[in-house]
Amino acid sequence: MIPCKNDPLENPDAACRVCGCLSPSRQFAVKKPASRAGIFYYCHSCQSWSFYPKKHFDSYDADYYGAGNSRVGGIAQCIRKFSANFRARFATGIAGSGECLDIGCGDGEFLKAMVAHGWSVKGTELPGPAFERANKKLPGQILGTAKFETTFLPSSYNLITMWQVFEHLENPRQVLGSCASLLIPGGFLAVGVPNPFSWQALWGKGDWLHFDPPRHLHLESLQTLLREAENLGFSCVTIRHPWVEFGPIGWIQTAMNKFGFPRDLFLEKMKDRWSSTSILSQILWILVAAALVLPAFFLSITESLNKQSATYEVYFQLGRTQGDPHP
Repeated sequence: MIPCKNDPLENPDAACRVCGCLSPSRQFAVKKPASRAGIFYYCHSCQSWSFYPKKHFDSYDADYYGAGNSRVGGIAQCIRKFSANFRARFATGIAGSGECLDIGCGDGEFLKAMVAHGWSVKGTELPGPAFERANKKLPGQILGTAKFETTFLPSSYNLITMWQVFEHLENPRQVLGSCASLLIPGGFLAVGVPNPFSWQALWGKGDWLHFDPPRHLHLESLQTLLREAENLGFSCVTIRHPWVEFGPIGWIQTAMNKFGFPRDLFLEKMKDRWSSTSILSQILWILVAAALVLPAFFLSITESLNKQSATYEVYFQLGRTQGDPHP
């Protein structure tokens, strides 16, 4: 990414996707590859980022979801399964049991873990490879749709979850309002999103992995998300600052982006197990990544302990009036 000044990609109609401010400041332009081109805007009013792509490409094609039975393989998939099981235990400890809806459920690992903890589950996912994988794990419980707002009955769920999904949706206020209408009184909402004020983001700036153009349409500060949710009747129950799943890969890929490697290519290669890469290139990539592993783990743990992790997860309760959040 490069600083944006009088850039031809500029969108004169850009507005903050979070608060609607009509004058967000232009920050960075993405020019290569063309399928990811666009501009990031920063809103000083609500401390959030909005991305406006130059063109609307298919951002969720087979290349995004990867090949095989999961989006990534090997150690990365083991980490994803560990994180899904941990979230299921944590969510159960807060919300108990009942009906759970996971919006953008990916390959269904989290919902599979929730079933093991006694929950009845439903999930949504865009039609395609991820939906097919999830549907094989939980036949009949996954809906291939992007319109969750009109798909389910109001006041039907004890828990709604969105893990690294909220930032992909164009209208965050509307999404939170729809979640409130689908929850039973006293129901819970869990949202996990990238943290644009993490140490990783502040160091990486325009090269930060989790900006992820053109798929991440908005990124909010923790304080902004808390305020938006509270305005809709939610209260914060607790906040997590995880590091295992997104911390190390974020540091490694962000560093590679800064060093001049093709943007996010290491992460992209993980999706297809390097099938189209020569042995020599595989060795080079692995050596570079290996040199960054220990610093990445150290930084991920440290920023998590300081509540500045690459992602944060917030558990809300609808209509909760007692108790204080625990940031």
